[in-house]
Amino acid sequence: SKAMHIITDKLQLMVPREEFTGPVHRALFAHPGAQERIAARLVARIEQFREDAAALRGRFELQHAESLWTGRMALQIWLNRQQVGSGPCVESEIVDAAQQLFLITSEIQRLLQQWCDS
Repeated sequence: SKAMHIITDKLQLMVPREEFTGPVHRALFAHPGAQERIAARLVARIEQFREDAAALRGRFELQHAESLWTGRMALQIWLNRQQVGSGPCVESEIVDAAQQLFLITSEIQRLLQQWCDS
């Protein structure tokens, strides 16, 4: 994502090019171990991004996973009742909107599960 692109750009700056040695490369060559320290900091930063993502995922699950599932099941029951004719008569646009909402919530739940499994 964006964080990975930023880190990739920084790593590319550190790779010396044969045809050009700019001020960044000269500074890195002038300070032995600088590349290693920068790489170590970038690795630490990536690990921090991963930890932050895990914390955010956990917080999202605590706050929204159960209500997402409950809402999706309520939509499923309502749609089932509409299909068998036991629910109140409503316009087809409302049923279509409910079906779209059901598909969207199903996709969100699938993505949340995929996120948890990774």
